[in-house]
Amino acid sequence: MFGPDGSGKTTLSRALARTLVERGQPVKWCWMRGSHTFVSLLSRFLARFPAFHGLSNPYYGIAVPPSASRLWLLLEYIGFLPIYLLQYALPAWLGYTIVSDRFTADLVVWITLVTDDPTVTDSLLARHLMALMRRAGPLFFVTAGLGRLVARSGEDPGYMRRQLALYGKLGLNANIIDTTDETPKDSLNKILAIIDGGGC
Repeated sequence: MFGPDGSGKTTLSRALARTLVERGQPVKWCWMRGSHTFVSLLSRFLARFPAFHGLSNPYYGIAVPPSASRLWLLLEYIGFLPIYLLQYALPAWLGYTIVSDRFTADLVVWITLVTDDPTVTDSLLARHLMALMRRAGPLFFVTAGLGRLVARSGEDPGYMRRQLALYGKLGLNANIIDTTDETPKDSLNKILAIIDGGGC
């Protein structure tokens, strides 16, 4: 499951994982954060210096200089690889069904927002991350109306608009789950119907 902050990914992915376990499937639930390992530590370190203060990264209060956007992408990519191999690829190879709260599309959107560089989505590394996403399926884009997303996440409306625009730019063929006026149970039932029907 992927999508903007406040859409309901965590609630739905946990509910789906529980349901699949109840059906007797071996399941591993995963949550993919934005910055990984040393990039998270680097962000905390840079937040100490006024030269890096900014709002591009609202969680660490830093802004990555435009000239460093591709280096930042590379660092994020390197940090992502061991997590992907250990939390996703290996368990899937061992026969587990992986239910993920966020995946590589969210990582690409995150890096684009943090670096404030819209060309990140067209880079070779971002294209590789999206290729991993397309092979993962079934994919569920969990979203909601802007007002609902802002209310749930507490994020600035402008920041949420940028998130939504970037997800639209990725052009993934995914099942859309709009949680604006639905209960989590209703949304979960839609997801289960798609999975049981062999949806994309």
